[in-house]
Amino acid sequence: MRLNETGIWLGGGVGLLLTIAVTFSSFQYLNQIERDKFQEQTTHIEQKFGNYLGNIKESIRFTATTLNLSPDRQNIQLATDYADIVVYAPMLRHPQRHEFIERMREDGFINFEIINGSKPSGIHPAYLPVTRIEPFSVQYISLLGVDLLNRKDIRQSIILTSASGDISMVKANIIGKEPRYWMFKAIYSGLAGQRDPYFLTHKMEMLNGVVGFQLSFPDLLTSEEILSGVHTDLALKDAGASNGVLQQSERSLLALNLSKRLIYPIDSEHYLKLTITKTISWSEQMIWVLLFIALVGIVMTWVLMQSSQAVIRSNLRKKNILESAFEGILSFDDQGEIHDMNPAAKMILLSMGARTKKVYEIFNFAQFDAGKVLNFGVFLSACRENLLNKPIELTAQGEDGIHFIECSISCFEERSNVHFTMFLRDITVRKKNEEERSKLAVIVEQSFNAIILTDCDGVIDYVNPAFEKMSGFSSAEAVGKTPSITKSGQHSKSYYQEMWKTLLQGQSWKGNFINQAKDGHLYEVEQTIFPIFPKNSKKAIGYTAIQQDVTERNRIQKQDDHAQRLESLGVLAGGIAHDFNNLLTAIMGNASLAKNDLENIDSCRDKLDNILNASESAANLCKQMLAYSGKGQFIIHPMNLSEVIQKILQLLETSVLKNAKLIPDLRDDLPLIEADEGQMQQVIMNLVINAAEAMGENRGEIQVVTEAVYLTEEKLRALLNGELLAKGDYVVIHVRDNGCGMNADTQKKVFDPFFTTKFTGRGLGMSAILGIVRGHKGALQMQSVVGQGTQFSIYFPVVKGRDVTTKTHRLSSSMDALDMAPSASTTVLIVDDEKDIRNLASNILDMLDIHSIQAESGEQGLLLLEQHLDEIDIILLDMTMPNMNGQQFYVKMQTFASHIPVIISSGYSESDIRQRFEEERSLNNDLAISFLQKPYHPETLMSNVQKILKTTSKKT
Repeated sequence: MRLNETGIWLGGGVGLLLTIAVTFSSFQYLNQIERDKFQEQTTHIEQKFGNYLGNIKESIRFTATTLNLSPDRQNIQLATDYADIVVYAPMLRHPQRHEFIERMREDGFINFEIINGSKPSGIHPAYLPVTRIEPFSVQYISLLGVDLLNRKDIRQSIILTSASGDISMVKANIIGKEPRYWMFKAIYSGLAGQRDPYFLTHKMEMLNGVVGFQLSFPDLLTSEEILSGVHTDLALKDAGASNGVLQQSERSLLALNLSKRLIYPIDSEHYLKLTITKTISWSEQMIWVLLFIALVGIVMTWVLMQSSQAVIRSNLRKKNILESAFEGILSFDDQGEIHDMNPAAKMILLSMGARTKKVYEIFNFAQFDAGKVLNFGVFLSACRENLLNKPIELTAQGEDGIHFIECSISCFEERSNVHFTMFLRDITVRKKNEEERSKLAVIVEQSFNAIILTDCDGVIDYVNPAFEKMSGFSSAEAVGKTPSITKSGQHSKSYYQEMWKTLLQGQSWKGNFINQAKDGHLYEVEQTIFPIFPKNSKKAIGYTAIQQDVTERNRIQKQDDHAQRLESLGVLAGGIAHDFNNLLTAIMGNASLAKNDLENIDSCRDKLDNILNASESAANLCKQMLAYSGKGQFIIHPMNLSEVIQKILQLLETSVLKNAKLIPDLRDDLPLIEADEGQMQQVIMNLVINAAEAMGENRGEIQVVTEAVYLTEEKLRALLNGELLAKGDYVVIHVRDNGCGMNADTQKKVFDPFFTTKFTGRGLGMSAILGIVRGHKGALQMQSVVGQGTQFSIYFPVVKGRDVTTKTHRLSSSMDALDMAPSASTTVLIVDDEKDIRNLASNILDMLDIHSIQAESGEQGLLLLEQHLDEIDIILLDMTMPNMNGQQFYVKMQTFASHIPVIISSGYSESDIRQRFEEERSLNNDLAISFLQKPYHPETLMSNVQKILKTTSKKT
């Protein structure tokens, strides 16, 4: 029995030993499995963490390169994909400190200081103040202005990166109390490289700044990334440690401790050490239970572990796919309850402010009524053809308004349960952009104005229907061509050059064009062209032209202007006819009486005097007509306008009514102007008399004020005749009264010739005043309010940098009669198309015993001049003749008879004749020409002839 017991015990002992051996082997096997698993997990972490560090380094290098290539290092969107905070600190020398701080404050950082801790930094030879922070928020605002060189740990890291030319890393607490890992990259001027000898010896001198990343390493360092029990530790150490060694510490039957250290070089002096540890504890149950479980569960454990590993790996792959997807993915059951979603879907629901997990409460399914249908899955199955497995568009009510969701829904069955998966994308921004573009397209398409889009070379990319209707060219015909397809040839080359000069400067251009349509007819447009600039860019990518057809508007405007001119000419013609009829009545009547009284010489003399007086009045009327046209005969010399008014002040006081008080305010030191004194007196007299008449029987005041002003182009455009003048200094005379004033209709007609309204007192001589102002290159302004009064302001340009001696526009400086008797052999060629005038001149010359030759045209005059070239001493030449006028005659005679003096006789003013000759540059001998104003007295012609003969005799 003892043997049996011994055998049993022996067998039991052997069995026990075998069991222990098998159990020990089982534990060893399980431990090996755990070690392999740990090795695989740490390898995964090593690769992922290494890739993460590589991405960080590439990101900081890219950010540094981008900042280095940016001229102002301002408009750069710093990368924050791999960093919590990105900062940029420029290298600043001490002399630049105050200027830099002021510039930062001007840019909006009003309290900017270079600081160390919480106080302004002291005086140092160089600074690295933080000027850019991404993201910029209140949380990180304390970083702004921090001098990185004042931080010992950071300064050493920056010196290291500037010395090595690459990246350095430090663990420091720039913001907050908890130390963070910071990675820095130096930025150098130019494109300096590590192989550049100059760069190797002058690295610190070429340092322009530093970019830094604050890093908080992602969830891959937490125990959630791998199985429970794994712990990680990250530290920045000196270089020189070994890498990747798997270590197993002291072990026991029920516990296994594993650790692995990973080394990641950062720079030449530092590395990042990642230590991963895992402790495995087996259950502390009864040894027999453990042995039984070990013996029985060896096979099952192995099978389960293999299958579990496969499932875990598969789930990890699926999880990575779902979490990295750009589209939102969520799953829900047949009741619409959401069970799971990826980060993209979570962001979409958060952006809408969704507070429920019912999919039909978040999204608007148009055919589904949650109050009537209890089973959402039944609804989806019933609408399978319309909703499932196809792209659909849903709406969702968010806190900030309606959101548009593009999605697709699929279903799968698990046993008796039905599950649905939704792939979704928020397209709200895209829908709004499409809606805005659609509205803009409708506006462009329906606009009455033609709209043309071109590229930078002026090639048409688009035209709207208004352009097609306006020009006759279809869109297909216009696209690909330039706007010159409507060019009419009505504009000069310089016009287009000026337009392009403005556009190429990045400015808008506005002007008028006469275009030619496809069928050949011309049409006028007002056109605005402006360059198209992309956002945050100063380089134009094309041009937009907007054209408004103003053909009809301009036609109507021209008709109105023509009608007004006809009305004005009608008033003018009526006034001329009335006054000339009166003058002709006096001339004809007195001539008839003189004829009947030929026997009574004394009575005949009186009648002839009356005829002469009437003729003088007719001549004065013509002078007033010339003054209205601005072509009157002026004797110009520099004058002080205040002195001119002072001379006639007593006359002005006697001219106004007793109930009107004249108040002069004349500036003594007034700049000089060039003017005709008599014409100035006429202007002032007419204005003062009209102002007095505007008072009526009421008492009032008339102010006469002179002053000097500076007129800009804008102010000149507001004056009558001002658009033709240049900006500069002017003398102005104001004549203002507090009389009855004028309404708008009266103001429109006040400068029409012969217009008068005695009850307003504004009809006398106003058209002649305007002509005198135009003739003196001046401008006029009228301001009037009914019941308050009227003010006339007349502006004359100041004399600048010119001879201030008295000047005259007369071609001959003297008309005084000379007592020198002409030679009996003197011959004058009279060239005039009016026979009566030729005979009159011939009779006057006969009185001086001067022989005359008559020519009725310019052509005949040239022929007679060639035939009698040696006989003719003087030419009396009319300016206005058919076929060949006096100016053309004068130009032709210069080729063979330039030595013969000429007397020009004309009804136009002397200044107008001089201007005509100067424009053609034909007046090349001022002493060889005189002027005789029609109508003239015989004495005037005699005086001119005698003066010329005296001058020529002196030369001889």
